[in-house]
Amino acid sequence: MNLRRIATTTLLFLLPFLHLGVQAEPNGVFYGASATMQQSEALFEKSILGRFTSEDTEVEADSVIEKTPLQWDGILGYRLNFADATQFISLQAELSLAGGAIGGNLEGAGTSPDKNQLGEAWPEDWKLETNRSHGFVLKYGVMRALLGTFDVSFYGLFGARRTQIDFFSSFEGCFEIDGCSLDQLRTETQKLSPEINSLIAGVGIEAGLTGKTAIQFEARRVEDADHDWVAEFQGKDWEVEARERFSVESTDFAMKVVRYF
Repeated sequence: MNLRRIATTTLLFLLPFLHLGVQAEPNGVFYGASATMQQSEALFEKSILGRFTSEDTEVEADSVIEKTPLQWDGILGYRLNFADATQFISLQAELSLAGGAIGGNLEGAGTSPDKNQLGEAWPEDWKLETNRSHGFVLKYGVMRALLGTFDVSFYGLFGARRTQIDFFSSFEGCFEIDGCSLDQLRTETQKLSPEINSLIAGVGIEAGLTGKTAIQFEARRVEDADHDWVAEFQGKDWEVEARERFSVESTDFAMKVVRYF
C-alpha cells in the first residue's frame, strides 16, 4: 500500500476544486452521500486432491483487474474539533446497498489433454459480485485557512468494512474412476454468499461549500481478507476434494457531500 502515491494523486486531482472553499463550521454530527469509482482486482485459485491418489493437482491462480461502476454510499458521523479548531478527529459509519461484479475463467490442469480424468482440475468459469456492505472509518486531520479566505481540512483515515460477496462458478468434469469420454462430462455449479472483512486506509481533503455543507475527495486502498472453502465430490470407491480460494482488493476514489447539523 503506497499512501504517499495515493496522497499525491489525490492532491493533484483536487487542485481544480480548491476554489470552492468558503469559511465553514464543520463540527458535530453530520450526514451525507458518497459516489465512489473503484478499480478492483480479484484473485481465484484452487487445487484438487483425489482420495485414490496421493498428489494434489495445482491450478495457476486466475487474476482479473476491472473497473466497476459508481458505487453509492450513505454516511453518518461525528466530528470533534480541538486545539483551537486546528485539528480534528471524526468517526463515520458507511452503508452501501449495491456494488460491482468481476469474473474470469480458470484454466484446467491435469495429465489428460481433454481434462476428462477423475481428479483433474477442470476449467472453471467464475463470477464474483459485491452486494451490500457496511463499516466505519476513523479520521484524523488538520484544518487550515488558505489565503485567509477559506478553510480546508486535510486528513488521513483508517477503517474496516464488512461486505457480502456472491460467488458463482461452473465447470465440466469427469466423475468416473475409469475416466470419461467427452460426452460423459458432467456440469457442476457452485454458489457461495460469504461475508468478508476489509481494512481501509487512505487520505482526503474537505472544503466548505456553505457554512454547514462541505465536499470531500478521498483516495482509499481497500484490502479484503481471503475466503477459502472445500468442495467435495464422492462416488463408489472414490472421493475428490476441490480446495478453492478468492480474495479482492481495490483502489477507490470518492466524492462525498456532507451536511453538518
